[in-house]
Amino acid sequence: MKIELNELFSGRCPLYLRMKDGTIYFQLQIEVAQEDKLRAGYYYEYYKIELTKTMEEIGSFSLKLIKKFHTLSDLTLNEFTQITNMNLDDYEIEASKKRYSFMGAKDAKELERNYEECTIVYNVLTKTYDVILSWTYKKGRRYYRDAAKSIGNKDILTFNDSLGFDDNVSAERLGEIIIEGFDRSRKMKAKVLNDCCS
Repeated sequence: MKIELNELFSGRCPLYLRMKDGTIYFQLQIEVAQEDKLRAGYYYEYYKIELTKTMEEIGSFSLKLIKKFHTLSDLTLNEFTQITNMNLDDYEIEASKKRYSFMGAKDAKELERNYEECTIVYNVLTKTYDVILSWTYKKGRRYYRDAAKSIGNKDILTFNDSLGFDDNVSAERLGEIIIEGFDRSRKMKAKVLNDCCS
C-alpha cells in the first residue's frame, strides 16, 4: 500500500461488509488523499458472494479485495479523477445510489436496519487487521447504531478471542472470521435489545 495520507491516519477500513438473505455484500473502500495529506473522501467498489460458498471461497474472495485495497490505496485526487471522471461531491452521490441499487435497499436507513454488518479494519503501523462489530437497534421510537471491537464490549457482551489476523491468514480462516464477525454483531444486537426492552 502506498501511503499518501498523513501518518496520523494509521487506520483504514478496506472492507465494509453487509449480509442479507444469504448474500454477503462487500463495500471496498479506498482512501483519497488531498495534497495536504488529509483525507478527502473515498473511492468505492461493490461486490457480493453467496453464503452457499465454502469458507475457503468466501475467504479467497475477500483476500482478493484486500489485495486490491493495498494496490490502490491511498489514491491521490488526480488518480481518483482519472478513475471516476468525477469530482468527489458528485461521486459520493452516485456511489450512494449505486450502493443502494446493488444491495437492494432504497436508502441508508434500510441498509442500517435490515442488513447485518461488520467491518474489516487495517492498522497501517502493525500491518494487522481486525473485525469491528456493528449493529442497529430500535429503542422506543428511535433507532440507534453502535459498534465494538471484535472482542465485544464489557458493558454489553464479550468474547474470548479477537478476530484479528494478518496477511498470512489462510483463505478458509478468513472466511470463518467473516462469518463469525456477522454472528458476533448479531449477538451484540440481541443482547442490547434484550437489556433495553426487558
